[in-house]
Formats: sequence, C-alpha cells, structure tokens
Amino acid sequence: LDDTMGPAAFIMSEGKLFGPTYLHVGLDFALPILMIGFAWFAIWLATDRQVTQWINYLRRIAANPVSRPDLTALRHLQHAHLHAVPFENLDIRCGRPLALDEAALFDKIVTRRRGGICYELNTLFAALLRALGFQVSLLAAEVATGETTFGPAFDHMALLVVIAERRFLAD
Repeated sequence: LDDTMGPAAFIMSEGKLFGPTYLHVGLDFALPILMIGFAWFAIWLATDRQVTQWINYLRRIAANPVSRPDLTALRHLQHAHLHAVPFENLDIRCGRPLALDEAALFDKIVTRRRGGICYELNTLFAALLRALGFQVSLLAAEVATGETTFGPAFDHMALLVVIAERRFLAD
C-alpha cells in the first residue's frame, strides 16, 4: 500500500467486508458508513462505561446484583444503600456548592465514598434503580416538625417506585 493514496477504511457492502478502500475515491459512500460505525462504537463504549459505573455503585453499597426489578430487589438495594452511604451535609457546612448532575454525584458518593444530603443520595439512587429497570419518580417532600406542622416545601426529596402497579416510597 502507498501512503500517498490517503487513509484506508474498510467498507461493508451486501454483508461482505471490502477493504482497504480509500476515502478520496469513494467519499460519498465511505464517509456515512464510517460515521455510522463510529456512532455504534460510541454507543457501545458509553453503554460499557455505564454498566461498569453501576457495578461499582453496587460494590460501594455491598449489594448483590438483582435479577429483576421487584419488591425483594428494591428492599435489598434500599437496605444496602442505607447501611453503606451516610447522610451528611459537610459540603453545606463548608460552603461548597452542591452539584446534582449524575457524574458529580457518582464521583462524590461512589468514587470518593462520601455521603450527601437527600437530594444527592436519592438522585443517584434513582439513577441506579432506573438502570436496573425500576420505574422511579422523584418526589418533593416536607419534613414533619411536629405532629401537625411541616418544614418548608422542597426541603426533602424522596422516591416513588412503581412495581407491578403498586407504589412504594424509597428514601
């Protein structure tokens, strides 16, 4: 092969792999095929990273993988999470800003093995449950401050998990 001919690529046509094909020869045909291939590779890579991420989360909370999203699995995961990840508000006390995006929460709670406030813990726990096939909604909540009084609206966040048309509160 001659380096002056341009970058080589393999082209799939009618179930057969042809190559090397040079991009400057068949750019109209080759480029879309390469773009589709790169897109699938990116999806595979992202999916692989996500699977690894959730496996690491399960390890963090010392939970066994679940075979299906049922009530037994939810109880197992909730118990494991409550015993492994502490509620803590150190960032608030230290004046650090809170980040509620999944990547930042994963880094804080799983990678750095920290705890967090309800918004942090339940946001990431909801993402784990969804990844495992649960139907989850975020709920705004008020904390009871007495028998008939409550704190400010949106002072707490909990999860609503629906399993077989039954609703469960996870917090």
